[in-house]
Amino acid sequence: METNESSAEPAENAEPIKNTAEAIENTVGSTKNTVEAAEISEQVALQAEPQSRAGERSLHLTVAYDGAQYFGWQKQPDQLTVQEVLERGLSIATGQKNVRTLASSRTDTGVHAIAQSVLFKSTHWPAPAERLPYAVNTSLPPDIVVRKCEEVSPYFHPLRDSTGKRYRYLIYNARKEDPLGRAQHWWVRRRLDLEQMQIAAAFIEGEHDFNSFQSTGSPRSSTIRIVRELAIH
Repeated sequence: METNESSAEPAENAEPIKNTAEAIENTVGSTKNTVEAAEISEQVALQAEPQSRAGERSLHLTVAYDGAQYFGWQKQPDQLTVQEVLERGLSIATGQKNVRTLASSRTDTGVHAIAQSVLFKSTHWPAPAERLPYAVNTSLPPDIVVRKCEEVSPYFHPLRDSTGKRYRYLIYNARKEDPLGRAQHWWVRRRLDLEQMQIAAAFIEGEHDFNSFQSTGSPRSSTIRIVRELAIH
């Protein structure tokens, strides 16, 4: 059984696969609030000077990863994250120190991504943008892959300039678990009523206030979101 949700605001492009029925961008605890505040500061810094150095190139990466071994996307103290490993790989591939990336979405612990949108600015990559994935992938573990790279405007922002994001939730509905797919789905033993789930899904589509889905104190200007489609198959 598979469910799909697309949301237009905040605009993002990543396509993470959720392993459990977690609320979007909701990890309970003060750690998440600290991480979000840090990311907001990073976004402001990147937007303030879109091209601060001569010869700096804005490179847009499309990244896929298996998040099972990572404490989410966002860099965090004393935890292994996808962003940390990707930035290390970019630094090795380009010879550039202090690499910083900005993604369109923060995935939680254990969550995967099919097409995470990532901005990377470099003064050290002289070759065509499409050659960068081949170089950086040799410096990344097999569970993180840069699938595509293209040069974009210095004013491009992966969060601000995106038009939506899509999540896919996989539910394995059976009395016996599937050992091969267990890292990619949520196992539910009890028989689910697909027809009733589809009826309920219609009430989530449209514009709603999702304030109750966030942790207390999350630094968001608005909790109103538009769900364009929620399909259950």
